[in-house]
Amino acid sequence: MKSSSDIGDHLTMDETDLNYCYLTHLVAGEFVHEIRKSLSSLKILFQSVASYLPKDDDSINAYRIADKELDRLDRLTKNFLSSLFNHQIEAEEDPEAVVEETVREILYLLEPVLRKSGIEVEVDIDKSFAVVAIPESKLKQVLLNLVINAKDALAGVERPRITITGETTDTRFRLAIQDNGKGIKQDEQRLIFRPFYSTKGTMGLGLTISLDILERYGGHLELQAQNIHGTCFVVELPMAVHERK
Repeated sequence: MKSSSDIGDHLTMDETDLNYCYLTHLVAGEFVHEIRKSLSSLKILFQSVASYLPKDDDSINAYRIADKELDRLDRLTKNFLSSLFNHQIEAEEDPEAVVEETVREILYLLEPVLRKSGIEVEVDIDKSFAVVAIPESKLKQVLLNLVINAKDALAGVERPRITITGETTDTRFRLAIQDNGKGIKQDEQRLIFRPFYSTKGTMGLGLTISLDILERYGGHLELQAQNIHGTCFVVELPMAVHERK
């Protein structure tokens, strides 16, 4: 039987844990709030600088993509604060994404680092205007993670290459991101989707979060059976009810 002092110690420990959780919430909330203020300043500054940019197609495209990324970060931080303090989470403006457009925007964002690493990228998407039932910002978050992972896996590889291929069925879309790197060791393959597991010294959350996002929208992420060289991740998502013309 526990003594009253044992029970008292147990209650005190619980109170300490609750206080710690409360303080963690406050610190996280304050930290993200400061990020949101900086994002607002960047948005204003960016819009001001944009007025001096050349009016050519490349500059307009760069501005459009960068502006969308700022909006995506703003929405992510706002929803994080909302979930932290049990407020209503803001709905995405559009619950659909055009696959090829999203892939092209990601490659545009990553083009400087891919070029610096000497990585060749090939894109072959079966249906150019395939529309999947997931918000563009969520699909972009997943694909950014997968392409960056592929880029990291190509360090030191001769003639590095990333191949992105997509195909449709009647109701599903499959997108494969393949690299010709060293691949993932057999004993590590079953661990890669676990939270905080990493072979790169990072936080090890990218694949876990990507899988969670896709499953929330009726999709899936899998590591495809590997060839002698390289790694291939396959994203599968339901097609949207309609397709854009």
